[in-house]
Amino acid sequence: MKAKYHTVTVLRDNIFLGCRRQARKINKLKRQGREVPLQCLQSVMSRIGWAKHCNHKRFTERYITPCIDVEAVKREIGAGTSKKSKEG
Repeated sequence: MKAKYHTVTVLRDNIFLGCRRQARKINKLKRQGREVPLQCLQSVMSRIGWAKHCNHKRFTERYITPCIDVEAVKREIGAGTSKKSKEG
């Protein structure tokens, strides 16, 4: 949920913090060489979508891009969902 203040759309704290935490978690799992669950990838992309439509210009530059590659996450989600749908 976004809060609107006349001309500015502000991201709620719990969405902001959740996105940062998910990005750090994915970064940590990748550094350890472990597989990242599909649900984590989908969650972080959903939260990035929230941030995309508000007035936080440097949010992704400052907190998301250093931790994860958004385009790579999109590719992993696509590959994971197609693999999951083929399995049944």
